[in-house]
Amino acid sequence: MSRPYAFINDEVRDYYQFRDYTLKVPASARAKFDQLNAHLRPHPILPGQVLVMTDGPSHLCTPEENELMLLARNVRLSMSGSVCAALGLPSAGTVLIGCAVVFGVAGAIGGGELGSPMGAVTGQHLFSWFEQ
Repeated sequence: MSRPYAFINDEVRDYYQFRDYTLKVPASARAKFDQLNAHLRPHPILPGQVLVMTDGPSHLCTPEENELMLLARNVRLSMSGSVCAALGLPSAGTVLIGCAVVFGVAGAIGGGELGSPMGAVTGQHLFSWFEQ
């Protein structure tokens, strides 16, 4: 079984179009994809937001998937400014875009599984970068 990973979206996208036609998530895997990316629905996916991907067959989330979901949800909240403004912190969305540059926007991490310039980043990479 492969490990879950996350990637940073690079443009405004419709959630359902992106899931069904760009990523071509099979109908049998859409419930899991929706569960992992509940922080995005029903809104458009904005640049800088994190999507969580997995090949795991189970409807139960692994600890790694839970970490990535938490990260992605927190990025969504921080991009709205509510959390960071209240805490006086910079936007985590900006930090994650920087993270994408640090880890290689040419798809160096994860080999660019999605065929996009964003590449893929595992939760371990993201969290270790934030701890520095």
